Amino acid sequence: VDRSAITGSSYPDAIPYAKGHCAHCHEQHASVGGTEPLPGGDAENSYAVFKENYGVDKNRLCYACHETFNFGDGLGYGREGIYQGETKYDDSIHYLNSNMQWSPDPEPPGPPYNDAGNCNNCHNPHALGSTGNVHTAPGNSVSDAIKNVWGVQPAWPAKWTQPTSFTVRKPPIYSDGSQYEYQICFKCHSYYGLGTLASSVSSITGPSGDPITDQAWEFNINNKSAHPVAVSLNNQTGAGTPKPLTSAQMRSPWTSSVGNQTMYCSDCHGADNETTGAKGPHGSTARFMLKGAGKYWPLNPVGNKWTVTQINSGHDDYRSNWQNELFCANCHSLDYDTSPNHEPHRRHDEDNTVYCVSCHVAVPHGYRRSRLIGYSGDPAPYNYQNNLKTEGFRKESSRDDYDSGNCYSTISPCHTDHNSFEGPYEP
Repeated sequence: VDRSAITGSSYPDAIPYAKGHCAHCHEQHASVGGTEPLPGGDAENSYAVFKENYGVDKNRLCYACHETFNFGDGLGYGREGIYQGETKYDDSIHYLNSNMQWSPDPEPPGPPYNDAGNCNNCHNPHALGSTGNVHTAPGNSVSDAIKNVWGVQPAWPAKWTQPTSFTVRKPPIYSDGSQYEYQICFKCHSYYGLGTLASSVSSITGPSGDPITDQAWEFNINNKSAHPVAVSLNNQTGAGTPKPLTSAQMRSPWTSSVGNQTMYCSDCHGADNETTGAKGPHGSTARFMLKGAGKYWPLNPVGNKWTVTQINSGHDDYRSNWQNELFCANCHSLDYDTSPNHEPHRRHDEDNTVYCVSCHVAVPHGYRRSRLIGYSGDPAPYNYQNNLKTEGFRKESSRDDYDSGNCYSTISPCHTDHNSFEGPYEP
């Protein structure tokens, strides 16, 4: 932190302060050495931050450094190159939605009470590590940019049940705040922020057009399936065997220690360009703030639903660049020509009316059934535009043993091959 080095700084008299000095952000009795500006008669200000930067906009002090100007180092925007500025953030749900707030936090440096969209809701301005890094996948421990931020840890209930009991990890009991990134996200994306829900679906509609869901509900370790955000797949208590996929079914960096990895929420959600630009889920032009080479799900770039035939054959409505456009392909090697362990996908190769969302839920965090399988009676947004066709599913212990009897459906176009009951199927 060095306010005097900012382009266009109106505080040249901050130059004597060493980098990291508190006076770059806070007024100390209004004046230090007789050169700092006096208070302008403003009302009492939380944490004595400079009102000239704080102002009407709650994040003005942050934007003084983390703004959409580039210092020419190619690393991103702002002095440390880690943020894309207020334009993107101010258009995101994390800023715009009035629910982006929570009850008073009595332990500073928490955010002002009920202050929706405040940067401090997710960041502790005193806790950035010396390297300024975000994380390196795989893993889920808090990275430097969110160290010491408080969060909540759910007590995991039965399968596909809303977690309603939490350990609040903040001072004075937990001096270091959150251990894992997801604990910070769950402050809003769970019962702790959303309250009691039915079927994990809230009444809040995000800018992508779909309702916000309870992610602690979805990542419950007792669910039949989940991405390894809260625990590794081998520790997903509710999952049947085999729990993880194989190394051949994954792409780098997820090909080693499959089943023992964990991941960040921000491995999937973030800024448009995190290779040379800013990092973090501050805002994006992609739906659901999806990141990576492929940002399209559950629709392809021409607005049609992805199908297995788009991935593995030529008679389709869109196939040109699925390896770099399908969101799932960022991590999963889906082409069975090179990874022959996707038996159910291979068996559907000849039918381009079977969509990915005919079998799988459209919110792929985690679900009540194995392999993120959804049924036709499931609610939106899991049942994308009412496209789910499956009515029964039985997971096999061997990846090569799937046949038509593992799925049951009386719905076209599945009913001709999957209408014989060979359960028991997962409820």
